[in-house]
Amino acid sequence: MLEAKFYLQQQLHQENAQPFDHYQMQNEQAQAEKQVSELEQRLRQASSRTPYKKLRSHGITNMLGWGILMIIGAILARYFKQWAPIWFYSHTLVQSLGFVLGVAGVICGLVLENKFDADVSTHKGLGIFILVLGCLQVMAFLARPNKESKY
Repeated sequence: MLEAKFYLQQQLHQENAQPFDHYQMQNEQAQAEKQVSELEQRLRQASSRTPYKKLRSHGITNMLGWGILMIIGAILARYFKQWAPIWFYSHTLVQSLGFVLGVAGVICGLVLENKFDADVSTHKGLGIFILVLGCLQVMAFLARPNKESKY
């Protein structure tokens, strides 16, 4: 009977397997669980490290700056002129905040490109194009004539 049990254990495990040892199995399982928990902890730490935070901040600041605040500023200038001069000050404030957040997002993107050595030429080209349009918007504000001017 013992020989049959030993034979079955050998068939279930490797050819040179030792007889089943419950204590050894529990010990190996505890070591495996410890290694898995250490790996999970490392993964959690890696996901909270700087490059991933910068990647997230690059996306969020650009979406808020160029995608939301600049559009809200344009809507304020176009549809709220009946509430003069509040529309102008709110338009200027929202556009300026959008521009600052957009520039911060572009800077994060350039830092990320250097850190990851990624080939993001199309993404980078679109970002630079949007940055140039934002700079033109700011330059138009700075070159704006007075209200009393003919032009």
